[in-house]
Amino acid sequence: MKSFCTLNNMLRRNLEFNPDKIALIEEDRSFTFAEMVDRCQRMTNALLDFGLERGERVAILSKNSIENAESYFSIPSANLVLVMLNFRLAPRELQDILLDSEPSVIMVNQEYLDHFVQIQTALPSIKEVIYIGDLAQKPAGWHHYENLIAAASAAAPDVNPTEDDLAALLYTSGTTGAPKGCMATHRNFYHVGRSLTLELKMDSDDVGIIASPLFHATGAVTLMNHIYSGTTSIIMPMWDVPTFLELVEKYKITTGMLATPMVLFLAEFSDFAKYDFSSLKKIYFAGAPVTPVVFQKAIKIYG
Repeated sequence: MKSFCTLNNMLRRNLEFNPDKIALIEEDRSFTFAEMVDRCQRMTNALLDFGLERGERVAILSKNSIENAESYFSIPSANLVLVMLNFRLAPRELQDILLDSEPSVIMVNQEYLDHFVQIQTALPSIKEVIYIGDLAQKPAGWHHYENLIAAASAAAPDVNPTEDDLAALLYTSGTTGAPKGCMATHRNFYHVGRSLTLELKMDSDDVGIIASPLFHATGAVTLMNHIYSGTTSIIMPMWDVPTFLELVEKYKITTGMLATPMVLFLAEFSDFAKYDFSSLKKIYFAGAPVTPVVFQKAIKIYG
């Protein structure tokens, strides 16, 4: 029986409802939903061309980016498992997670090239490396992300993930021991997107921001909400209060999810009056409790 609640189906539903709407914006790059579907299908086919088998892992080491967002759909749609790495970790900490998850492929942003090179020889499971960044700096023998997409078939991949297939391993922070890979299925992500869309009463005028790291649950569920509802995602590579407010003003952002410390940073930011954030309608946050005085101050400033 064909499964419906998969990440591939979540993304492709936008071909019917929002093909020409902008799906992802990161700094000076943007793609429509139709372009995102095409790019994800091509990357899925490129990964399948490596000869990977169902359940093998593909890791990515990058700050928030279009490539991170695409990986939540391209990798699981190939019957593979995404491992979204915490870019803030030291090389040895990354090594421990990669030894635990045993990826066959890793995608590495040029910003973290040195981090990966330091530990590459200690990672026997990795067969292929995909480089994200300036082609002139790509190490010999590695694949380039955009070249793989350009060369791969645009046809719908001939694979059929099920709702209960493992889609991603999201690693805990490791504050009480070694980080542990939390298992998320296609069904988990699909219904996160669906339930948040209903709860937040998403509509065609919404514009969303992904301000939390995509390796963290807050970033992941925000992306699922935006893709399910056909909402444009403005991707912040790193959290920064002035940049957040600049993007809200520039794109008339209405919604997004924050980790609790971000609420504190916003409440304590002294130059908020310089920005027009009147478009914000529904910001939700999670991760830790917030004191009533901080919550009240944030509401007083931002509405």
